[in-house]
Amino acid sequence: MKDTVFGKVKSVKEELVFLNKNKQNYRLFSSDGDYGHSGFINNVATKSRFYNNWYHTAFVHYLNYYKEFDEKGNATNEIWFFKDGDTLSRYEYKFNEEDKLEQVKTYSFDDSFSVTNHSYNKYSGNLLSTIDYLSDDPESYRYTYYAYDRKKDNRLVEVNNFNDEGVSGGFKFVYDEQGRKIKKIYKDYWVHEYYNDSSSSSYLSYLGKDKLQEEYFYNQDGSLEEVWQYRNDPKDENQVELWRKTKNFHLKNGLIEYAIVTDLNDTIKSITKYKYDKKDRKIEMNSVYSIYDKLEKNIKIFDKTSIKLEGVYFAKNEYMVYKIVNYFYNNESLVKLIYDERGKKVECKFEYTFDDKNNWTEQVKYINGEKLYVWKRKINYYK
Repeated sequence: MKDTVFGKVKSVKEELVFLNKNKQNYRLFSSDGDYGHSGFINNVATKSRFYNNWYHTAFVHYLNYYKEFDEKGNATNEIWFFKDGDTLSRYEYKFNEEDKLEQVKTYSFDDSFSVTNHSYNKYSGNLLSTIDYLSDDPESYRYTYYAYDRKKDNRLVEVNNFNDEGVSGGFKFVYDEQGRKIKKIYKDYWVHEYYNDSSSSSYLSYLGKDKLQEEYFYNQDGSLEEVWQYRNDPKDENQVELWRKTKNFHLKNGLIEYAIVTDLNDTIKSITKYKYDKKDRKIEMNSVYSIYDKLEKNIKIFDKTSIKLEGVYFAKNEYMVYKIVNYFYNNESLVKLIYDERGKKVECKFEYTFDDKNNWTEQVKYINGEKLYVWKRKINYYK
């Protein structure tokens, strides 16, 4: 679902309303607060988690915020609330003359704040650096510097991270002749020492070591076909080893049909299969995982003979169908979701109310026919 907003927006107020006090947002533990397990991380992560659960699962998380914009569409202020209406966090934004984000000041409920400043190259417009600091810890800061290849389309080649103690890490990126990223290299400043008595120790060095983290491979059409992921070698963490691979198998139109995770020997660990409609919208997603422990009751076993793909192999273990999600649309809106996890099927239905600019102002989510959640949005426009 694309949450496009039409028109010149002055402010937006969004809130999730619970119609049944006994059926609130998802919580892992009874002690979890208004925003559920992990709580309120920040505005971006909270929105992302909310959208994912609303449109793709039978669960919901909480959302309650107010945001203002200037006439150019740049955010100016944002306030997040607890369920009782008290302020949880607020954000102040500043943009430069080129309408690039210059500063974000984030206040917590106790009025302490953090500041993130962005600087840009005045010629290319590329982000050059960011610096973060806290009001109640003035000696601490985090600084990130970005380096670009001016001869190669100003593409990003390095990210360097520093803090008040010195260098803390970073990344390098390697590209092929077509400008595609083929390697991501981690700059590791930790040194691990091993002793004859089988003990070990680690310390932070000022000399970084390049460690391969990911490799990317493309098919003849230029689509990303494989990602190889590396991790520290458990026997010697100063070195890396190939850990797992992600392999994408594409349809003729370029959409991914199968996303498969394998071990380093190409043995399948998990499969995700996608189906699409004529508008290239996702209508089905199946997730399949290899079973290493004893089989659970009422679990559907995946038929290994149903697919034949080159370069990957099934393990001897059985594979369970962990999750099936089906999507149903009316015009451009998602109207029904059938969510089946480990054989427990839930039907979700959605209803929408729109304003005269064709922006939705209310979404209702039904769970197995019961009207439970209302996502309200009030939009004010510039005239």
